[in-house]
Amino acid sequence: MKRMKVAIVGGGAAGISAAHALLRAQDIRLDIELLEAHTRYGGRALTKKIESLDGFCFDMGAQFIQDPEYNPWAYIARLLGFGIREEPIDKSWCWVRTAQGWKKVDARGYEDGGEAPIAQWAAIDEVETSISESYNENRKALNLPVCNAPGNPNTQESLLGYGTSAFKPLTESAEPWQYLAADLARQKEREEGSVWLVPNVGVGRLVEEWGKKLEQFAPSAHTGNLSTYTSRLGNIVTRIKVKNSKVKIDYYDRTAPFGPTQNAVVDVCIVTVPATKLRDITFIPQLHQNDAIEACHVKLGSYKKLAFKLVPNNGKDVSHYIQDNTRYFLPDESERGVWQYYRPDFFPPAVFLAECAGDIAAALDQKNDDAVVNHFRSLFVKLHGDDLSNEALVYGGMTNWSKTDRINGAYSYTAPIANGASDLPDAYNARVLLGLPHEPIFFAGEALFTEQYGTIEGAYKTGEKAAQDAIALLRKLA
Repeated sequence: MKRMKVAIVGGGAAGISAAHALLRAQDIRLDIELLEAHTRYGGRALTKKIESLDGFCFDMGAQFIQDPEYNPWAYIARLLGFGIREEPIDKSWCWVRTAQGWKKVDARGYEDGGEAPIAQWAAIDEVETSISESYNENRKALNLPVCNAPGNPNTQESLLGYGTSAFKPLTESAEPWQYLAADLARQKEREEGSVWLVPNVGVGRLVEEWGKKLEQFAPSAHTGNLSTYTSRLGNIVTRIKVKNSKVKIDYYDRTAPFGPTQNAVVDVCIVTVPATKLRDITFIPQLHQNDAIEACHVKLGSYKKLAFKLVPNNGKDVSHYIQDNTRYFLPDESERGVWQYYRPDFFPPAVFLAECAGDIAAALDQKNDDAVVNHFRSLFVKLHGDDLSNEALVYGGMTNWSKTDRINGAYSYTAPIANGASDLPDAYNARVLLGLPHEPIFFAGEALFTEQYGTIEGAYKTGEKAAQDAIALLRKLA
């Protein structure tokens, strides 16, 4: 059987999964080449170790392995020898401003030990209820958002009603009036009480190390009848052309911007770049799904994470401000959004994360890091109203996926209305169309896994499926 050549475009979770699946194929010998724009594996899965926060492993993208009984990454973590533990957060509080100052209430609007909801909770609950009712109606259509945008978006009841509901931006990385109700509805419900796991090295590091494992299959004098793998990190693909049953891929080394365009000629190509970056690649001939690509219904939202260490300079303990394994929601009236902050008990002492998503995250991504850090510090200090100083929040790091080149966004969502005349008859089909094979080109990525969006689980499974489809074609060609 002759050797066949395969190119994978994109070195995130989907591309890595595809490469491993190809290398496992029996009775076929493949030379696999992976092209990735960044100089590392992982894509939006990225862990940075922050020494100033006691070696905290800061996951700038995904940080949980969801539903581990079905999720291949739990098995991979064990295979690589990484410790994993359950995500322990089991309580949440919401901060509400009242005439008497800030009050901390539970999901019913009760203060700790209270016997009834606080007065402000009825208006917040009314907003949440209206969103749920709108979703239940709009999910029956194919091109309607979860709900309409709020008429008074900057009121506390709007901020907290939209920002803490089941449809909050922190879940989908977009506002509920921006993404398709039917698209959300077709995702499989996570089982109530399902366990989420956290690798001790971080999810990004887990994905990266699984990518590095591919390097052991590099071509050598002993290759013989084995399949081989070659990585080309730091290379940007500009054109993919199919001619005479071969695929020609043009790319250039981003570390040498004035260098010549190079190319690879292969039998099959698997494209795993973020859905929004497909428009940056010229496909010849034009893809069947070109209308879906140009309409850009599938977008990447915005998600902002900041890592801090709280060092109170007033003699009080950290637990006075943040309890372990507890999530807090805090409205931000000036930036029109809601923050969540929390610290699982396995974080280094006093380290916590602050996160926001949707429009507030997109706006903050346009500001310099110092301004964002000082903004959250100010919110936190004013919230507690004691002698805590801004300097008590020691800054460690933050994300900015909106401005990360070759990614330019967080997790995927489907917009009901996209680019005018190119719009599909219904946006609901956009994800499915983007994933259709155009043999000998196949597609994969988190946005194309309709059971769950924004997960490395979905990226892995679509990468594996694309590889299996590619292998079936290669066996016919061999």
